[in-house]
Amino acid sequence: MGSEHLRPELIGTIAARQENRTLIVLAAPSVWDVNYLDDFGEIAGFQVELARILHEHENVIIIADRHTIPYLSGSVELLKNHLPLDAIVEGNIYDINLHDFAPLGVKKFVKFIYRNNDWADIASKQVDDSMNTFLTQNRIRLDKRELELVVSGKDVIDNGINKAIISNRILEQNANRMPEWATMIKLYNVFKKIMIVPPFNQTDLRLDDLIAFIDEEIVVVSSLDYMVYDRLAAELQKKYRRDIMLLDLPVTRSKDEEGNCGIYSALLATDK
Repeated sequence: MGSEHLRPELIGTIAARQENRTLIVLAAPSVWDVNYLDDFGEIAGFQVELARILHEHENVIIIADRHTIPYLSGSVELLKNHLPLDAIVEGNIYDINLHDFAPLGVKKFVKFIYRNNDWADIASKQVDDSMNTFLTQNRIRLDKRELELVVSGKDVIDNGINKAIISNRILEQNANRMPEWATMIKLYNVFKKIMIVPPFNQTDLRLDDLIAFIDEEIVVVSSLDYMVYDRLAAELQKKYRRDIMLLDLPVTRSKDEEGNCGIYSALLATDK
């Protein structure tokens, strides 16, 4: 979602801050969303703190509905810290995991169909529709709307330039929609160089809880079983040769916890 994709009003908001920075976009929970009712203050407070920290180095905006904006700006006292209004964009986004259902792509900027297997289909569609409405209202340009392929951003890791690591859950999810070769062609048209991986440690964890690009050629990996880690390293070496460096990121956690590199996966970063 680079600046060439944004309507003039949003460009002005961002340009008024600092150029030559990455734009990071967060989606705040709605104060009316019962799913986040108990955790609203904690989540919104974390997002505000994250935005304030990142603002030292990057451009950051938070999308929030009109009833939630006063909490972020400080008009309604709840959070310890607040954001200026030029860091907040009004919009009705129905979930905070923005990367899951926002447009994706390296070669092209594409809006895929979003469906969450853990939700009722109508709930997934409502979230997907909220993003499509936001894109239309803000005249954000897309290269394509993919009307056949279901893709969740949680199953895609890319470096924003030319490489992507994709969970084979995408192939499984689209098996009844089209042949695997057709799915692969559509993915290659968007992500350029692709590596398909199975679930790590045979778990149902999000792919973006386990690995992430932090640079064009650096992939951080959450602590994995040694055999799984070695297999991943071998596959990356085979696919990308010396173009990728794997970095094990130590994480302190209890015995029954896995994943979560410590990277906030519910954010969308762009190259503008």
